[in-house]
Amino acid sequence: MIYTLQILCLLITLISLSNPISAQYKIYAVEFERVTYPRIIDPEKLIQLPPHLVRKVNEEENKFSKVKYIYLLTSNGRKSKYIFKDVEKPPDMNFSFGTIDHYKDFASCKVISLSSSLPPDTQIEGALMGPEEWTLFEGVDTVICSYRCKKALSREGAIAWYTEQIPIPDGPSTFSGLPGLILKVVVPGKYVITARKVAVASDTVTIDIPHRPKAISMEKYVGSLGKTLLQRKR
Repeated sequence: MIYTLQILCLLITLISLSNPISAQYKIYAVEFERVTYPRIIDPEKLIQLPPHLVRKVNEEENKFSKVKYIYLLTSNGRKSKYIFKDVEKPPDMNFSFGTIDHYKDFASCKVISLSSSLPPDTQIEGALMGPEEWTLFEGVDTVICSYRCKKALSREGAIAWYTEQIPIPDGPSTFSGLPGLILKVVVPGKYVITARKVAVASDTVTIDIPHRPKAISMEKYVGSLGKTLLQRKR
């Protein structure tokens, strides 16, 4: 499996190098907004509540759905960084939040993620998503930021829209592996990430991949984060 993934990454790299856009080191800067749909209470328990509490829960969920996390993806198809920029929320809403920045290195087929909740010498490492993880749908599905986009479905159930007009196999967060830049991702019941600005970045923009001495998996990070949240609630 690891050998197959390495072959796929090599093929992606060769295709990128042979593509005139990649050969010119053209760098794209894409601003994304991410809207999360948190489930405050289980639907089966919700119907057991009195009407006034049901309304309150629905109001809270509606308020959270208006919170937008703004990220900037800078990518040349060989490496990229997906960095948190800002959060847009209702003015009367106070809440704490955490974010993760993601870096992709297509040469090593790695996604490296940094979180403020980790020690400064530790990073999260995972494998890049490859073409084998997607099912493509023929035809133009929609237009996003003036780019014609096609639809794809991941093995894990994420729905993505990508444009072959920007032929680099990258996208927001940890998503990659399609024959064009991903401009929208929907993870049903969890979140939606949508591009709202696409531009060619300045030649002076640099994409540096972090290299911290210690590395953990995303599964271990999520597990440790869950334990921390439980301890705070006690």
